[in-house]
Amino acid sequence: MSFQGGNSESDTAGKIFGYFLLFTAFNTGGAVLVLEFLGARVMAPAFGHSLDVWTAIISVTMLSLATGYQLGGRAADRWASSTLLFGIIGGVAAWTFLLYGVRISVLRLLAGMDPRVGSLVGCTIFFFAPLAALATVGPFVVKLLTKELGHLGGQMGKVTAVSTIGSLLGAVLTGYVFIP
Repeated sequence: MSFQGGNSESDTAGKIFGYFLLFTAFNTGGAVLVLEFLGARVMAPAFGHSLDVWTAIISVTMLSLATGYQLGGRAADRWASSTLLFGIIGGVAAWTFLLYGVRISVLRLLAGMDPRVGSLVGCTIFFFAPLAALATVGPFVVKLLTKELGHLGGQMGKVTAVSTIGSLLGAVLTGYVFIP
């Protein structure tokens, strides 16, 4: 697996950086599913664990991912840098931390709403931005890994597969280990 050409020292550094980027895609893929499960827990005090809540969580997740992939692709084409990539991930961590502090106040405002509307609005407020931001990671990683256009499809497939495996592990660990 080659990530960069050049001398032996830069080849080694490039490979290590490439593996680190794939590790990042893996972890952020897992974080998407962790946030989905967190969504159920956050919304439960006001709306329970109903089909309405899960429909809202899945709908907001899908819209967030589509938005993040599109914006991430545009941003990566203009400003591909690992500094920006890790800044985005840090922003998601900060948002998630702040979510804990404001969730009860927001849920109180939403509690009187129809469960379908309230859960959709709540999930959008809490999770649209961090999930969209996590979706930008894939395009950034692909852009940072790809040195030749002839390898673009392979890199995209690799990053998507690694991220999806991270999502799978995030779902299993959250559902079977962290929450219980």
